[in-house]
Amino acid sequence: MELIDNVAKPQGGVSAFGGVGECTREGNDLYMEMKEYGVINEQNIEESKVALVYGSEVSDLLGRMPSAIGYQPTLCTEMDDLTDLAPATAFVHLDATIVLSRGLTAKDIYPATDPLDSTSTMLQPWIVDEEHYETT
Repeated sequence: MELIDNVAKPQGGVSAFGGVGECTREGNDLYMEMKEYGVINEQNIEESKVALVYGSEVSDLLGRMPSAIGYQPTLCTEMDDLTDLAPATAFVHLDATIVLSRGLTAKDIYPATDPLDSTSTMLQPWIVDEEHYETT
């Protein structure tokens, strides 16, 4: 936190913290400390010069915090079936999904990404340009 404060404020830059999975819990602690010490000023957010970015924890979306109970042994199997409740719940919080295919791996095709099941909200003609959009 001291490094973020010493770099961001005098230099006019923005410091970022990215939290994914169990790091989200530590990120919440970091956020509270930054507010407490004035690094984040909620009354004047532009003065803060910090960005906190958090990713969704799948087990949290399912109502089970890994930081409290550890990773459940069934998480990988819960994410296998794309139509199951676990992936469906997780996917609504994501901008993109990349689906890996065991069938493509069996054929020694790498990366084994299934382009028909994978999605991205960034795949728009005004973002990737018209040619890439049409090709995709």
